[in-house]
Amino acid sequence: GTYSKLPGLDDGPVEQTAFDRKLGYKIGMEIHHGIFMFLFWLVLLVGSITLIGRGYDNKYLEIFEIFYRTGSLVFGGGVVIVPMLQNEVVPKWMTEDQFFQGLGLAQSLPGPFFNFASFLGGTYAGLPGAIVANLGLMGP
Repeated sequence: GTYSKLPGLDDGPVEQTAFDRKLGYKIGMEIHHGIFMFLFWLVLLVGSITLIGRGYDNKYLEIFEIFYRTGSLVFGGGVVIVPMLQNEVVPKWMTEDQFFQGLGLAQSLPGPFFNFASFLGGTYAGLPGAIVANLGLMGP
């Protein structure tokens, strides 16, 4: 079989090998797209951790790094990251009571765990902090 490249970059159909067909069927995408996505994730993760580790002082980068690193570990639901987030933000951004009040409020709302990320980022840095926290948690 053949497949086409991205629209606008098409130089005609490209012959697909048996390995490409089998692997593409298993993972649902071409292997080079998967490699690109993995490398993009890795560069953002290592880059943000490195910048924070070297003392780059920017509260939005700090928010992004915490939520991107934590979001990279979420498998099976957001509740598994509550202890990690608690260790990151209490007492630096808020008190323990505020943390658990926000968690209770987020759990009472419909939808995924991103409500809590918005609460934590918003408490620390307002609306921009809420947006950055959501992007960081959803990014991975």
